[in-house]
Amino acid sequence: RFEFQSAADAVVFESLLRDVRSGAYRSAERYQARTVLKRGSEDVGVSSSVNDGEQSSVNDGERVSRRPRRRPRYLVLVPGKLLVMASSSDPVPVAAVSLADTSDARASASSSSSSSRSESPATLEVSVGSRRFSFGMA
Repeated sequence: RFEFQSAADAVVFESLLRDVRSGAYRSAERYQARTVLKRGSEDVGVSSSVNDGEQSSVNDGERVSRRPRRRPRYLVLVPGKLLVMASSSDPVPVAAVSLADTSDARASASSSSSSSRSESPATLEVSVGSRRFSFGMA
């Protein structure tokens, strides 16, 4: 699902996810020499523990709930932080997670059991307060 700017960016991101998952993350300097590595959009969007503007309709006397279409989000890695952006041009992040101090937010990674490379991370979850953003890798 992510479109990386280069194959090297994909390797850096996989390394970051593995270290976040194992608790081995220490310093952004280990993962990049540049300030920002854009990660691309994630069409799964944002999920929340609160009803996020959920809509409902009546179908044959039965109430049917529909979740609104979710907007794409962008995941950006900057030194020491993961930023969730609403668009590729908006300078203000929707959420920010410190990778060094996750007391108010957290980032966790999981791997796909169906993947031939079982050690390769498949999903990164970024949680800030009650909001949860899930980003998948193809």
